[in-house]
Amino acid sequence: MSMAMTSPEFDHTSADGLFSRGAHIFLKRNNSIELSANPALVRSRSAAVMSGMRTLTEDPDLRSLFPWHTHIADTYGPKYEQEAGLKHDQNDGENKFVFQYIRGAAYGAEAQARYGEFLTAVSDLDTKAREYALGIAECIDTSYGRNKPYSGSLYERIHLGTSVTRVLRYLPTEGGSSDAYPHIDRSLITIHWKASHQGLYIFLPDGSKVRIKECSNDAVCAFFGRKYIAATQQIGNGCPHGVRYDRKPGEDRYSIVTFVHPAAIDSDVLWLLAHDADIKAKERQIKL
Repeated sequence: MSMAMTSPEFDHTSADGLFSRGAHIFLKRNNSIELSANPALVRSRSAAVMSGMRTLTEDPDLRSLFPWHTHIADTYGPKYEQEAGLKHDQNDGENKFVFQYIRGAAYGAEAQARYGEFLTAVSDLDTKAREYALGIAECIDTSYGRNKPYSGSLYERIHLGTSVTRVLRYLPTEGGSSDAYPHIDRSLITIHWKASHQGLYIFLPDGSKVRIKECSNDAVCAFFGRKYIAATQQIGNGCPHGVRYDRKPGEDRYSIVTFVHPAAIDSDVLWLLAHDADIKAKERQIKL
């Protein structure tokens, strides 16, 4: 595995450049791309979200306002359920608070009253992430033309699909555990908005790992998940990534991502479920 590298390995493309052939070639080669973002939007929304996440996770009374629950029973099956709310996740040595927002998930009047600014900021990022994903999908559809490796249109699938915006607070781990082991997301496209501290590694198809501008206000990163693998029916088209934060004393790492899910196609569902073990085997081969 090569040493981690920083953003020069990435194509830093503007939103207007999404429709260029070069951007599509880069996406095909790396299964990920770094895109320009509106600094004012990212700065203001991420500040409100991270500050709100700190307050929320430190107050048991507030945490109880956002019970973890399945909001959407995904067509891909129980492993792909789309949940909303807050939980403390300690699986496989990881240690983090996870908040998930899905448009339409109902919270009580007290949650809306006490946490309206937080929910509005998360909602704004969720909406913008869908715009990014639709732009990427249109780029891919246009570039493939009649030679698409999937039926129909990715743009239409995303337009009819859903999104889940996740806010994380990474707590201290024990015994050298990773903050998040290498994995491929359940989404079609993931938009990584921002992190408070560097810790994310993106794994490229050649096995190398790279950093992104995850603490910046002027860039976001997009990468492909399992549902893109399902659409193209090529296991190598997913983007593995993981988190190892070199912790600063007294400073937890926060991050914000949006998972964009497509409307399900029966053939994609059958293919993904049949190849789930193969994808997991690929994940287990990656060392962070």
